[in-house]
Amino acid sequence: MSPRTLYISEEKPLRLKSIFGTATLYPDRIEHRGETRQLADVTHIEWHWLSQTINFLNQQHTHLVLHCKGHPSPLKINRTSMYATPKLVIAYEYIAQQTFEQRVAGYVSQLERDGHFEYQGHRFCSDGTVAKGQASLPLSSAKFEPFKMTLSEGGLFGTKFRIDLRVDRDVVTALFNHIQEHPIPPADLRAATEHRKQAQRVLDDLTTDLVFLFVKLGEADGTLCERERRKIGRLLRDGLGLPTPPPASLDALVQQASTSPEPFEFYARRIIRRQTTPSALKPAILDALFEVATADNNLSAEEELLLEEAEAVFGLPGPRYSAHKARRAAQSRRRTNGAEVHYRVLGLDASASIEHIKQRYRRLVMQYHPDRSQHLGDSFVGEAEIRIKSINEAYEQICAMRGICLHDAHPPRRGTPAIAQDGIAGRVPIHHTPGKDQARRRRAQVHAFSGSSCLPRRADQLPAGPPQPLTGTLYP
Repeated sequence: MSPRTLYISEEKPLRLKSIFGTATLYPDRIEHRGETRQLADVTHIEWHWLSQTINFLNQQHTHLVLHCKGHPSPLKINRTSMYATPKLVIAYEYIAQQTFEQRVAGYVSQLERDGHFEYQGHRFCSDGTVAKGQASLPLSSAKFEPFKMTLSEGGLFGTKFRIDLRVDRDVVTALFNHIQEHPIPPADLRAATEHRKQAQRVLDDLTTDLVFLFVKLGEADGTLCERERRKIGRLLRDGLGLPTPPPASLDALVQQASTSPEPFEFYARRIIRRQTTPSALKPAILDALFEVATADNNLSAEEELLLEEAEAVFGLPGPRYSAHKARRAAQSRRRTNGAEVHYRVLGLDASASIEHIKQRYRRLVMQYHPDRSQHLGDSFVGEAEIRIKSINEAYEQICAMRGICLHDAHPPRRGTPAIAQDGIAGRVPIHHTPGKDQARRRRAQVHAFSGSSCLPRRADQLPAGPPQPLTGTLYP
């Protein structure tokens, strides 16, 4: 039994026996010894679970403490059992999931206000350092145990911090991971927080949370690429039918989401808990998350874990994600089959490296350049233009599939002016020599606009194999 499959209702609550009496867990509250604590009032959870085996006898010791608003004394539940996992473990996981958002909000508000949050007598700063008094250590030096972390620097006699992780272990661990991956100076965090609060007053709350959720997913593999940024705006408008902020506001919101300290799970749970979130929108949000994750034609392991986490939070596990992966695999196979045509135009196979592709493209462009066949007559020039267009088209398609930036693929050569303009940067330019006849300039302009879809011959209509040399010599 796990918290994702556990069903707790008013008719069938979870009863927990402990040394302090029996506690009863309902969907929104817990009752113990005549007292009722609402889960919405929980501010901190202290949790410890020890499993030990002595003389072949296994004992499970569990300790749960709930700190709630409006109650001066915490609620304590202890349980010791033999072999079997106590129900108190299941109860903790359920309560931790239900209260994750409100507990992380307390730490995040302090982090945004002061640039750090206090935990067990230590200051955890947004720039990835941990301070106590005048001493500070990098968070990257931390070594984690189940309910303890140790930071040290300077060897045996150096500075060392030992921090107990029993209080809000799930929340602070998520914050530690986020701070290590995205450190930011405290002053910059405070400024970004102020800008984000101003933006949130203007934009719809649900739209804002979705943008933050998409950005957190897109950054899971290290960075948010331009394709993922464009995909976010289109999904809000076309995929989810929500009001889309203007491009400038959306870009500012994406930038603020990149600097926000909240983890991915925080926004997923807040979207689910919003009363304004229709239940029919949950599958559409999952579909949109998958589209964002695969917008760069790559589904990383980090993005895959967050997608599975979103499924669990939204309560839609299993078939939908499997169907997405199957459809993605089929699309990938179709792209691979279509890519073979373009590789054949360049005389390569799909396993060729990026550098090899670039070298082969430059060699073919030099070989079939129309300027090199001027002395052979118009028929040769026309055939060369057709060849060069097919080579350009194949190279552009391969660059798009491989994620090669055309602007970086072919930097203009020093001292070589080019007349190729209007969105065709990245092509090998046609060199303009003053004094040539008007026909040559016309053919150069045709080549300059060869990115048009109205090509005399498409790549898939060319014969298989690398391009064959034209009849006659191309070199005067």
